[in-house]
Amino acid sequence: MDTVIIEEIEERIKDTDSQLAATLNQVEQLRDQKIELLQRKVYIEMHADLYAKTKQTMFTKKELCERWRCSRTHFDNIKRVCELKPVDKLGQNFVYNIEAAEQAKADFREMQKAGAI
Repeated sequence: MDTVIIEEIEERIKDTDSQLAATLNQVEQLRDQKIELLQRKVYIEMHADLYAKTKQTMFTKKELCERWRCSRTHFDNIKRVCELKPVDKLGQNFVYNIEAAEQAKADFREMQKAGAI
């Protein structure tokens, strides 16, 4: 009788072990799927940000200086000489239209070459 009970317990343990193994396998699959989704999300967010930057039309002084690799003083000189006006204010920073800013930069270079400044 004791051997029958022991055999039943051992059989239940085997069933429980196989169920546990199946559950762990499912958990691992779900974890792998979640990692893959997170990687896709990061990839999309990175590329969306890069795409948005290429389509951006308004820039602050700091962003223009970084884009042009120039100092703030040089930007202020371009702004003063070419009368570049901000189109809006973002927090404490003024924003400039990229087309107008690029044109002012080109005009400033022409003036420098001509010796006008």
